[in-house]
Amino acid sequence: MSAIVNGRAAITADSASRIAFVLGTTPQFWLNLQNAVDLYEVAKSLRKVRKHLKRLADIPEVREAA
Repeated sequence: MSAIVNGRAAITADSASRIAFVLGTTPQFWLNLQNAVDLYEVAKSLRKVRKHLKRLADIPEVREAA
C-alpha cells in the first residue's frame, strides 16, 4: 500500500479489490483512477516527444533529409 500511495506502484485488479473492500467502494473506481493517471503520464510524455520532434523539424539538415 505504501508503494501505491507514494507513486512507486500502480493499482492492480487485486489491489483495487482489496482497497474497495476495506473502503466500501468498487474495484472499478480504483482502476478508473489508475487508468486516468496512466493516460495523464502518456500525454505528458507525448508532449515532450512532440516538442523534441518540432525542434528537429526546424533544423534545415533534418528537414532536407526527410
